Amino acid sequence: MMKKLAISQLGDINVIMDWAHIREFVSHDTGLEAEILTIFCDNAPNYITEISAANAEDWPSACHKLKGAARTIGAWSLAFQTEQAELNAPVDKDAESRQNIIASLGASLDSLVKEIKSEHNTI
Repeated sequence: MMKKLAISQLGDINVIMDWAHIREFVSHDTGLEAEILTIFCDNAPNYITEISAANAEDWPSACHKLKGAARTIGAWSLAFQTEQAELNAPVDKDAESRQNIIASLGASLDSLVKEIKSEHNTI
């Protein structure tokens, strides 16, 4: 049985986008890289919407989806931030801490999408 690794064990959590990771992941196929990143960017707003709408029971699952997507492309900072949100689910849907987490995730995701689009002007 494989041991589940924390994001901090996979990459530098201060890195917005690990371009070496995604390029190795797609075997340096620039077309496939652009396709995967386009799908990520197109789906990005849905992740935040789902987290925002999640109740306490669904919060970890909603966060897990964004964490997995970020982890796949090498967005270590967002993946780590989302992992922390997943593990520390705010119970009260109206809590200020919950709104701060959602706002922070949204801002990090926006920065990531901006970086992706600056690297790939076709996205």
